[in-house]
Amino acid sequence: GATILNNVLADQATTHAAGRSEYGAEVGVTLACPLDMPRCSANFERWFHGGVYDRAIARSLMDKMSKWTHLFQDADGNPKSVPAWAGGEFEVAPGLLRGEVATIRGIDEAITRRCFGFQTVDEYYEHASSGKRLPDVDVPLLLINAADDPIAYLGPAGATELPEAVRTNENVMLALTREGGHLGWCERGDAWGSPRWIETVTLKFVEAVLGNP
Repeated sequence: GATILNNVLADQATTHAAGRSEYGAEVGVTLACPLDMPRCSANFERWFHGGVYDRAIARSLMDKMSKWTHLFQDADGNPKSVPAWAGGEFEVAPGLLRGEVATIRGIDEAITRRCFGFQTVDEYYEHASSGKRLPDVDVPLLLINAADDPIAYLGPAGATELPEAVRTNENVMLALTREGGHLGWCERGDAWGSPRWIETVTLKFVEAVLGNP
């Protein structure tokens, strides 16, 4: 969701400016966005991240997808051609229908990159990364990330790599917390309670931009 919003804000200032008056956004806040998807994918190759985070997320995605695999297979259970995003048709990988895909990259190979017309997963990740699109954003955008996020990975401890646009684009603001993991922000005095801190920061930013009390 965060990647999509960043890219939409860039699109409305460039390739989709014509429809902006009808559906454009005036402000944005994204949480724990993987700004550099190739780097984030490579980080999942580490044994702990791959064995815990990658497989857990992929298992959840596969569980959700299992309800809809019938849309992608014929009467014999084999992949069938279905409409692709930009026209034409594609087929999912057979392993997806059998529930054999165990990683996020595997899912993106089995269905995502095929649906959107990319030749490889790496090509899809490079194209989808929103960090390089931030220079185009022309409305206030707050990025909130944690330096220790293993999923929206920004680089090793002490060597965080940030998009140049957070320094050069006056519309883009980055709030980088030392801790927080992936969407794990909480109140300092109530670690097991509701995520009030991140809710407060998000709403205060939007209210300040829109001029609401």
